[in-house]
Amino acid sequence: MTRPGEAERAGAWRETSFAGATGLAEALLAQMEAGEIAEDEAEEEIAALCSAIASARGFFVALLTGPFSLAEKPPPSLLRALKRRRDVVCDLLTRNLVMSSAMAVHHRRRGDQGGLEGSLRVAGRTRALIGALPVREMRRQLRSILSSIAAGDGEYTGFLARWRYDGEQLAAAREAVEALL
Repeated sequence: MTRPGEAERAGAWRETSFAGATGLAEALLAQMEAGEIAEDEAEEEIAALCSAIASARGFFVALLTGPFSLAEKPPPSLLRALKRRRDVVCDLLTRNLVMSSAMAVHHRRRGDQGGLEGSLRVAGRTRALIGALPVREMRRQLRSILSSIAAGDGEYTGFLARWRYDGEQLAAAREAVEALL
């Protein structure tokens, strides 16, 4: 459902760069945590941000890696906005879960404690968001990436190949996905 003004905001976000969207999302999330923005306004802004892939990626970078507790305990406005943009959101959350789980293995091997903690925090926050989004599309995306991991083909094969995950990284990703199904 498109709400008044939503199409205009969504159009503006489509023209926003990834870096620009990350900065705007950080400001929005800070306002939300400080209680400086109304719930309905926050919902509209998040839905607009998540209307395009580049700006949605920027939003999730801010949410999942930033100092914001909203990812661990998402408010209703955040969840409503993400559900409204499930076509973009479910795919990005699926990819974020796999990437952060695989990168945790990489950082552990290298002895990079800071990187390991960051990847584990992103994976945990991503799991919390996925768990709070009981939408059919989310489960479909998770099953799809699980199939690509197991069989080496399918919708996410190109994504997995591009990052050149090894067997241990794929096993960690598979375990993270299976825990949510």
